[in-house]
Amino acid sequence: MSQNPGLTSKLDSVEGLKELLGGGLFGRRAKKNHDLFSRASTKGVARASVLATRDYGDSNVYHVVAFSTGPDAIPEARLAGLREQAESIADELRTHGYFYYDTPTVWDGDDRIWISKKPLFRDLSVPTEGVYVFPLQESGTAGTPSDVSWAVVDGKLHIAVVSA
Repeated sequence: MSQNPGLTSKLDSVEGLKELLGGGLFGRRAKKNHDLFSRASTKGVARASVLATRDYGDSNVYHVVAFSTGPDAIPEARLAGLREQAESIADELRTHGYFYYDTPTVWDGDDRIWISKKPLFRDLSVPTEGVYVFPLQESGTAGTPSDVSWAVVDGKLHIAVVSA
């Protein structure tokens, strides 16, 4: 169930993950990511749909991003509604920006980080339809999100952004 089979195939090897998400010091990050992706009940790479963006001139760009874990991208009609909702809350991005680059993070924060405790962005998601929304703080080195790699491990969705 992936929208980008070419990139999804990279989730199956340490070298592929190193290419997709970076290797880290001596390839440790790629090995850690491989351990996670190899335990996934389902996994894939989805197109990242930027719903709203704010640039405050502080060397960071903030986005509200959506993706689908289904075989198809989010339909344009659904994206239009999500964009409208995202624009109404996008000014909150600066205080809630978050990184999801390189190392997969539990989408809902696993009750340890802010997204699980602040529903502002999370409530735009429709998990029953495989549609997920999250805030993203793009650093000067990361680049614009193009895809989201995802894996379900032990019932929890892990995500990492792939930048263009």
